[in-house]
Amino acid sequence: MMHFAKLNPGSLMQKESRKVREFRRREQEILDSALRLFLEQGEDSVTVEMIADEVGIGKGTIYKHFETKDEIYLRLMIRYEEELAELFDRLNESGSEDRAKLAKDYFSFRMRESEKYALFDRLEHKLTNKTSCPELVARLHEIRASNMDKLVASIKAKID
Repeated sequence: MMHFAKLNPGSLMQKESRKVREFRRREQEILDSALRLFLEQGEDSVTVEMIADEVGIGKGTIYKHFETKDEIYLRLMIRYEEELAELFDRLNESGSEDRAKLAKDYFSFRMRESEKYALFDRLEHKLTNKTSCPELVARLHEIRASNMDKLVASIKAKID
């Protein structure tokens, strides 16, 4: 006689969400390690194998998360711009009318880790013309344009 274990839908959902959380955690770890290596050794000398070794995973696992090295570059750049967008959102939510503070915070954010800003500037010039991820380049430009619009509006209001 065969016995089948009863499937508990709740435990399946828990297991699945745990897998999803683990996948996202590993993806974040890959991005963090890649950024650290790019900043320390230069993006041209860092290979996908080096990133995998830094994370302690196989090279193939990297490709389960990212199709190309370009995608890693672009995801890092988008994350950077999203952090800046969050800064603008927090300032707007606080009800602060201090436009000078917004401009100061913008430039402080950009210059706080100037080597990261310089890395992303170099990467953007490399990727804009030859990327296999045009949708990520478009997303990066969309976020950056929105951030710039917020900054310009803030400075214009201060001037007026």
